[in-house]
This record gives sequence, structure tokens and C-alpha cells, in this order.
Amino acid sequence: MSTRWVVPVFLILLIGATMFPRILPVSPASPSEGPSNALSSGVLMALQHVTGSSSQSVSASPGDDIQVSTSTLPNNEPSVAVNPSNPQHLVAGANDQLLTRNWLAVYTSSDSGLTWMNGLIPMTGALGSFQEASDPAVSFSENGTLYYSGVAFDVNFRTNMPFDGTVFVSKSTNDGSSFPQTTVVDTSSGKIFDDKPYIGVDQTTGLFAGRVYVSWTRFTNSFQASDIMVAYSGDGGRSFSSPNLISNSLSNQGSVPVVGPNGELYIVWDDLSNNQIVESKSTDGGASFSSPVVVSSIVQLPEPPNFLANSRFKVNSDPTAAVDDTNGNVYVAWADYGNGYADVLSSRSLDGGATWSKPIKVNDDNTNHDHFFPWMAVSHGLLNIDFYDRRLDPQNHLVDVFYAESADGGASFSPNIRVTDASFNPDAIIFSNGESFIGDYIGIASNGTLAHSVWTDIPPTSPSNEDIFTEGTKVDRPPVLAPVGSQTLYPGAPLRFDVKATDPDAGETLTMVVLGAPSGATFTSTSSTNGTVTGSFDWTPSASQASSNYSVEFEASDGFLASSTNVSIIVNVNTPKLST
Repeated sequence: MSTRWVVPVFLILLIGATMFPRILPVSPASPSEGPSNALSSGVLMALQHVTGSSSQSVSASPGDDIQVSTSTLPNNEPSVAVNPSNPQHLVAGANDQLLTRNWLAVYTSSDSGLTWMNGLIPMTGALGSFQEASDPAVSFSENGTLYYSGVAFDVNFRTNMPFDGTVFVSKSTNDGSSFPQTTVVDTSSGKIFDDKPYIGVDQTTGLFAGRVYVSWTRFTNSFQASDIMVAYSGDGGRSFSSPNLISNSLSNQGSVPVVGPNGELYIVWDDLSNNQIVESKSTDGGASFSSPVVVSSIVQLPEPPNFLANSRFKVNSDPTAAVDDTNGNVYVAWADYGNGYADVLSSRSLDGGATWSKPIKVNDDNTNHDHFFPWMAVSHGLLNIDFYDRRLDPQNHLVDVFYAESADGGASFSPNIRVTDASFNPDAIIFSNGESFIGDYIGIASNGTLAHSVWTDIPPTSPSNEDIFTEGTKVDRPPVLAPVGSQTLYPGAPLRFDVKATDPDAGETLTMVVLGAPSGATFTSTSSTNGTVTGSFDWTPSASQASSNYSVEFEASDGFLASSTNVSIIVNVNTPKLST
């Protein structure tokens, strides 16, 4: 059965959050004396202050963007997850600049993103001694337990350097309303700094069900080298294993852990030393890992003091990854600068990460504009991806968010859909180092009906605010046609068979047509909105149609996606002889 795209799909649910960077008593850091540019933007943001002024947050009303945060200070770099035990429940995390520190916000929704509650990761207990926290990541277990990872650290305001980077995981059993448990995964000191963790949880029912995985970057030798580390918890986040070093080059960053349907674990990251996206796999619950496998060679996006054209915000080529929950296919995407501007590229592995396909371009425009910070999610075999995009601005400056999906296992992507209602200026807020900041990543999570994108935005109604927005894009799965076996007959013999199609998405109008039918054949089918349609094929071949083979295609469409199946019909030369 094949699948093709008919038209793009839209369904919008929009939320926002308002914030401003706080003023810190520091001076801009020069490249020679400041921290490494490879540090996560969340950490770097904590070392800067803003030269712009703040304004009031935007109130939401029915039909408008729904604002998630009630903070009047900056929020950015969001992550989002859907509770698999209750898909109406969403949790998002973001960097949140408070009056006295940078910390991590928690936003919770019990109605698929229509309304939100606000909170913070606890500042007491295991994190009570730290000045700052950043790099949010959220993930659920199959039973609905939420895990939130981040990095807490202190800042030497004399040298403008972070220190004592500590990776932690906070746990919630009530969809993020409270976090009674916070566990330190790893601590660093001296010339070592832990940075940019991300989290993944095994949502299968297999041997490692519920296992929590955290990967991060360990800077060593005063930020001159960086390794990728991984640790796991098999007891609900109460304790974590000793860190496992899985990279084998000098400089690495941007790791993401993802888990497949059989409990297989993949860590994907950016090997900066060799300009490659690489992947390492574990089949024993994170106890051991394969040597890194090259997904693709890349051209890195420019890093400070260089920037994308007409911009002052930090970007990267760090990857995103997802594993198909139906067949174990592995998908990776990143932003590549090979054409002199940023394109979003994607590669897939059909053999468990052993080999990878030639990358394909996800953004479907042919402009010399930038597309960056992709994020992926899979639900029911449908691959969703969103990313920042500047195609709509002739000056290649203003930013939007676009969305695409793949229903054929990452072999192709749908026409891109604009998610944002309005383009935004990413350089509206300038820090003391002369740069702006919108984070290192955005997020997306799907409940099988809606793909919830979350991103940092600076809306035209509040041009001095950084907000977190979300929008739910309707995901569409292709119709499924029941197989029909090959048919053999003789001239003059009538042939009749039925073709049945079902739509996994409720409420769509399902139709079916025949393509390439032989002369004299008829096909009868009516549209249906109940999820099932049946068509009847009738044909009596003539003598002139003897000794012919036909491949007749039947196509079912839900108005967005179409699937087809082919039926082989063989017409023999002579009619069968009757026995005497």
C-alpha cells in the first residue's frame, strides 16, 4: 500500500508566556575570557543582562493566543510532553528568569492545551544551594509519571563563569502539580562543568519499562573539551547509575536520548570535532553502548562571533531524534549550512541505527532563507516535526514556526504548514554581550490527534517580551485499504469483488476511486464519514481482452492523505473446457 499527500491540514490551539531577561551585575564576556560558545544557551543567558526595556504581558481571550505563563519576566527554550495515560494532559517546561535568578518553569494543562497552570521546579532540597537552573526537558513514563531534567549551577560574577554544574531530575506523579522528589544525577566542579541535559523515558512494557535516561555534555579542561555522558535510573528516579562516557572525539554537544518500541535506547548528538551527527545504541538498558555510528556529515551553522544573516542570536546544528512506535524506525533531523543558509535535513534508519539514509530536506521552500532548531515526535507511526523558519521575510530576519509530517516512515514529508499566526523579531531583546537569545531548541509532542508545538516567540503586540507559545496542529493518518488478492478469469466470465477502506481518524470524509480500470469495468462507491467505505468493482472481459494482465489501482482519500492498493487481474486466453 502506498501513501501520498493531498493537501496540508490545519487545526490551531495557541498559547503564550511572557518574560524579560533580568539585569545582572556583570560585564560582557569576550571570547577569550568568557565561557565556551558550545555551552547551552540557557547557561549563557544566565551570564548576561538585557539592554532593552520590558512591557506588560498580553491577555488571552477566546480565539486569541492562549498565554501559558503569568510571569512578567522572560521564558524561553521550551520542552513539552503528552501524558500517555491521559492524552489530554500536557506538561511544558521552559527557562524562567525570576527577579533574583534564572530558574525552570513548569506549565500544566488538563484540557489539551486550552488552559494552563504555572509553577516552578522546587528551589529547596537537592537544589536549595544553587543560584541558577536552565535547560528544561520533560518526559512521561507509560503510567503517567512525569520526569523533568535540567542543570543547576552557580555563577562567579567576577569572572562571569558558571561553575558546579549539576544535572538533576525532578519527579511528579500528578502531572507536574508538585515535585516531591528531586535527585542529583551528576555533579561537577573545578575544570569540569555539566551542561545541556536531556531526558527520555522507556514507555514500553518490556524489560526496562519505566527506566529513565539522561544524557548531557561534560565540559572538561576549562571548557576546552566536551564529552557525552549517559546515566539511567531503574527505580523511578530515586537513584541513577554512574555516568557512562559514549563519545570518542574532543568536542561534542546537544545529545538527545530516545527509546524504541522494544526498549532499545539511542543517543544522538553533534560531533563538533568531525562535523558529524552521530548515534550510539544500547540494548541492555543503558549499561553499555555501541561505538558511535555516523548519521551524516554536516556543515555546522555559524557560532558566535558569527551568526545567521541579519541576526544576533545564537544557533546550532544540534540534532533531534524520534523512534517509530510501530516498527522501530529511527529518525534524526538537524539544521545544515551546506548551501550557505540553514536547511532542515532528516535521515532515517530502517535497521536499528546500523545504517542511515541519505538526508532529505524537510523545509519545502526554495528560498535562500534560514530554517533551524527542528524537533521531532512520533505517535501511532506518524512522524511530526516543527522548526523555526524565515522563508516569509524577504530580508531573511523575522522568524516563524513551520510544521511537517511523514506518513511513510520518513521517506518524504508533507507540504509545510505555517504554525505561527505572525512572524516575530528574534533580536528584539539584546543582552549585554550584544547578542539576543531564543534558546537552543523548541519542542513538539503528539497525542495522536494533535501535534502540540511549543516555541519561544516575541509577538508584535508585546515586542519587548519573550513568550512561550503552543499550537496544536491536527495530525492525519492515511486511510487503510484491506488487501485484495489477485483475480484470474476468462473472457465472458463476470468478475465482482469489493474493496474496503477504513480511516483511523474520526470525523473525516472518506472516498474511494479506481485508477487504470480496464475498458468496460465499473466501480461503485459512495463517500462516508463513519470511518469506513466500501467500493464494488464489476467487469466482464470481452474476447478481445483475452491474454491480458491488468494492475488496477484503488485509492482511498480522507481529503488530506490518500492511500492506494493494486489488484492484479489476469484474463486467460481460452475458456475452461467442461469435463464429460
